[in-house]
Amino acid sequence: MRDTIAHFLLLLTALTLATAGLAGAVGWAVSETADRPAPEVETSDSGQSPPDPADLWQVRPGLAIERFATGLQLPVNLGLAPDAASDPTAAFLYVTELYGRVRVLTMDGTVSVYEDGLLNFDPSSDPFPGAGETGVTGIVVEPESGDLFVGLVYLDEADGVVKNRVMRLESSPDGMLAVGEQLVLEGIPARIDHQVQALTIGPDGKLYVNVADGFEPDAAQDDNDLRGKILRLNLDGSIPADNPTPASAVYAKGFRNPFGAAWHPDQPWLYASDNGTFEGDRILKVEPGGNYGWNGSTDSLRQNALLLFDRTNAVSPTAIAFDRDGLLTPAGEAHLFVAVTGPTYALGSVNTGKKILDLRLNAAGEVEEITELLRYVGDGRASVIGIAFGPNGLYFSDLYGEAGFDAGPVVANIYRVFPKDMDGDGDGCTDVEELGSDERFGGRRDPHNFWDFFDADRDGAVAFGDFLLLIQHFGSNDNTGEASINRNSDPLTTPDPGPGSYHPRFDRGDVVGTNPWNLGPPDGTIAFDDFLALIAQYGHVCAGPP
Repeated sequence: MRDTIAHFLLLLTALTLATAGLAGAVGWAVSETADRPAPEVETSDSGQSPPDPADLWQVRPGLAIERFATGLQLPVNLGLAPDAASDPTAAFLYVTELYGRVRVLTMDGTVSVYEDGLLNFDPSSDPFPGAGETGVTGIVVEPESGDLFVGLVYLDEADGVVKNRVMRLESSPDGMLAVGEQLVLEGIPARIDHQVQALTIGPDGKLYVNVADGFEPDAAQDDNDLRGKILRLNLDGSIPADNPTPASAVYAKGFRNPFGAAWHPDQPWLYASDNGTFEGDRILKVEPGGNYGWNGSTDSLRQNALLLFDRTNAVSPTAIAFDRDGLLTPAGEAHLFVAVTGPTYALGSVNTGKKILDLRLNAAGEVEEITELLRYVGDGRASVIGIAFGPNGLYFSDLYGEAGFDAGPVVANIYRVFPKDMDGDGDGCTDVEELGSDERFGGRRDPHNFWDFFDADRDGAVAFGDFLLLIQHFGSNDNTGEASINRNSDPLTTPDPGPGSYHPRFDRGDVVGTNPWNLGPPDGTIAFDDFLALIAQYGHVCAGPP
């Protein structure tokens, strides 16, 4: 690391001789992005540090958990963007929010609005809980185009009836905004819940739509009614010629409330979770043309059930997902993960929900073993509802967040579960080291700070290019006035003021002691001496410069 410091001391001499050139370079970098429309970004402004995720969620030994993003409102289901790991500032994960919005998250945890105003009625007039799940729920990303298919309800103004709809939202080239929409399916009657739920795109490239029974059990057995069915459609909403019944969109029938759906990683098998009555939540392996029994009777839920949950330990399975890349499970095995939400709006830990189950399947696709991946051990309203695997772990939504509606609008989260030995950004430091309290390893990740481990350009070394990005984003000179305002701010909780603005976290002053946050007073300018202090304090101790 001393060689690195000496190298930068030489660069400092060159920098002093070329101040005007540096200023021009930074100014050019700023002007290059000035004309790009910035997505709306929302952050939490409570000023209070949220609870440690490890105090709220108990995970399987060998795994760790982090709060990936926060500030969401009733986040339901998750959809992974194509090439999600290619750029930490690009679209990574899409989230449906129940009351009419889709969010897009980047790898650094930034939360933006992808599309808003998807509902043509006011869902807050009968706020959840108590009014079911009326709103925007299902989501799947089309891998070729990056467009989103979303399932939602709408108010048919012609007859005043709430009905089901599937929309295709056309994505901008960077995937950050919806720039158009197409109607794929509509007109299926809905109720306060039991609506369109999961959407998937099968290995055949077709769109599969889980439609609940709308609290009309007889509809699930009526071949002329699309409720209580899983539908198979072309991506434009037309009916494929090779469907089980010609000219019918129905792929399988006999479902009550099929909330989750996922495709086996090695076989063309579709799995679904189906919320039953008080005795019949189940997991199903769905066959083309299959009938899964629901007709209003409890016994009918046993028909063709792959797994029938005992409601003394599991209530309301929601989203399901396969560990396709073996991130959390042994290679060569098929594991289906099931979010179990539990009782609606329950407070604290409950035995019947707020957890994720791991179902190990055999070669025939049947359940061989059930273990617990995660469970809630906090005191709040949080529960698990949406789950999805990314390239570096399992992501899930907690729906209500910790406070629920008890303290005003819901502020909910997306969490990530990952192996303790994972190095998600390939910089030589495990993610646990970077999340830890030892600041020598980069300190805790801040979702509003793109400078993860102080390696802004993600090249595996803290180097001169990072300094250019630092002063571009967090300000460089002539910030004394702002410094006087922010001088006593806690650098760990001060919000990111935006590109080009002063931030006390990076005004490091003199190097004092071993704790990077226990430094001398900031001098009101973020300059090259701050960067040298950063190198001296941090280096890149896990991997070193390449």
